[in-house]
Amino acid sequence: MKSSMSHSILTNGFRDGLLKQLVYFDENKYNLLDKFASSTDFEKNQIDRLVKHYQKRVENILAGFHEDLLQSRVLIGSKVLLQFENEDQTETYHIVLPDETNYDNCISFLSPLGKGLLFAQCKDTIAIHTPQGEQRVLVLKNEYVLNTS
Repeated sequence: MKSSMSHSILTNGFRDGLLKQLVYFDENKYNLLDKFASSTDFEKNQIDRLVKHYQKRVENILAGFHEDLLQSRVLIGSKVLLQFENEDQTETYHIVLPDETNYDNCISFLSPLGKGLLFAQCKDTIAIHTPQGEQRVLVLKNEYVLNTS
């Protein structure tokens, strides 16, 4: 009995976290566009499409909610273990909202790495487009974690 109760609390916590993300986007989408997109309509449209796509994916997860869905794709709130091409060492990054990047290894979902990783799965090799050029990374592990702040 205790195990199912803690499982329920855990599930509700994840569910609440995803709902908070949807509320955040409803309340802050235009602010995000103004703050993080350059003045070009192209970049604003690109971020707008990304946010709409993300909202739709989260709504679909919530509609058929199961914790395994959270671990199958990289979402905002995921901690992702990566191996960069031609490097032996690995790095872990926590994908977060733009105003939560003030902690070590937290990256915004709007950063080049964050955008590239969004919706990726374990064992995917992703091409990340940065101002320095393209870099490829392998997703070794993905874990959705509750925001404890």
